Amino acid sequence: MLKMIKNFLNISMATSLAFVVLGLCFVIAPGASFDVVSRIIAVVFIAFGVFGLFSAFSSSMLTFSLSVSVAVLAVIGGIAIFANPGIVKTMVPVALGIYFIVSGLIKVRYSYALKNTSEQWKMPFVAAVLSVVCGIIMLSAPFAFADAMVVVIGVVMIVYALSDFANAMLLRRDVDTLSNFFEEQKKWAKGMRKKPGAKKDVKKIQEAEVVEKDEKGKKEK
Repeated sequence: MLKMIKNFLNISMATSLAFVVLGLCFVIAPGASFDVVSRIIAVVFIAFGVFGLFSAFSSSMLTFSLSVSVAVLAVIGGIAIFANPGIVKTMVPVALGIYFIVSGLIKVRYSYALKNTSEQWKMPFVAAVLSVVCGIIMLSAPFAFADAMVVVIGVVMIVYALSDFANAMLLRRDVDTLSNFFEEQKKWAKGMRKKPGAKKDVKKIQEAEVVEKDEKGKKEK
């Protein structure tokens, strides 16, 4: 659990830095930046599709058709983005909004877990809520096609990235406490599944069934 939480927070910090850089690019050069991002996404889609087509021939018959279908769709999607980069202006806010909300909610859970063990849980909690708010803005705002809207996306990305980076740094300070909390939660959950006396009850039922069978056998004789 400790390693998993550390990895999640480290990845979160790295992606936050990447979002700061990308957000600044959107603010400084909105048109050119989105064109570059669109073509990068298109190349990734096409490369994924081509690789998927080759790997599909080494897959089992059960997954062959599914693998080919996904690969073909990826290639078609990449070509479509190349032909019309404006599609990405709709895709990016939705994808980022979902990511911001999911990441923020996980950190809300982490920060709230520190409530009973640390006095410094409020700042991570507020930062996590701010991340969720940024995600909601991304999903709900009417991002159109103008460069001004790209600038708005860049600003929201920077706000999210800074709050998320600070949040990850604060949570990393209490990562041992977090790990212990979730380990205790797992033990408690296991304890609830294995209630005391459950095995004894099963044995009693089995013994009663055996006795009933013996009595029926005696009566039949």
